[in-house]
Amino acid sequence: MNSLSFTIQGKPVSTNDYKASRVVRGKKLYSQMYETKKAKDYKGWIRESLLPHRADMFRFETNFSIYEHALACCAVIWLPDLLTKKDTINRRSIDIDNSLKCLIDGVFNNFDKLDDKMICDLFVQKRKAEKFSVDFTLHKVCLNDIIKSPSLGI
Repeated sequence: MNSLSFTIQGKPVSTNDYKASRVVRGKKLYSQMYETKKAKDYKGWIRESLLPHRADMFRFETNFSIYEHALACCAVIWLPDLLTKKDTINRRSIDIDNSLKCLIDGVFNNFDKLDDKMICDLFVQKRKAEKFSVDFTLHKVCLNDIIKSPSLGI
């Protein structure tokens, strides 16, 4: 199995994953990082969305060798509010890098040995649609191909 595809329904969260807060312990001031509730809820939604794909995820992961393969990732984020009435990009549309960070973390939390550090190619698109959803595809890439070519393309 060289690729794994699935769709996650619902609006992607466009928020930074972690927030900092100040904590005082005794006389010292520390900075503590915590995950926002919005990000936690979205990652839980991703976990539920991936339950029907667990068998495919297991097969993809067992055929993956960290010594021979890397990952290429494609994400298409479908948004109903992408364009304004004048057919220009909506300035209030979801920020692609923040929503992608939360999405990738949520997906890779469901794998045992795969990690987002293994992604070597990343291709992301925002497109207009009737409902919010994300089409997500992982491709297995041979490490020799990465070494030989500067750009793989997906």
